Amino acid sequence: MLQTGSLDDCISQTTIKGSDFVYSNEPEGKLQNWIMQTPDGRFRIKRALTNLRGYDFVIIDTQGAVGGLQDAAVIAADELLSPIWSFWASKLPR
Repeated sequence: MLQTGSLDDCISQTTIKGSDFVYSNEPEGKLQNWIMQTPDGRFRIKRALTNLRGYDFVIIDTQGAVGGLQDAAVIAADELLSPIWSFWASKLPR
């Protein structure tokens, strides 16, 4: 899968119609391996989402640590929502 896999290999089907998941921290590390082990890894999600059919929108929820998966998600996104801790929000000018 490292060289020839696809995002479809990482999608987990659910019992909720129209809602599937790609777990960023699934035990087998499929998504991490698919992204991290190739030179074009950071761009793979963007290309895969361009060809993905059957979904009205995609939410990419990554782990809290900075790394390759977060880079790939930012590159793939049309819009970003990034939560901040209340400590940092209290430091923002009002």
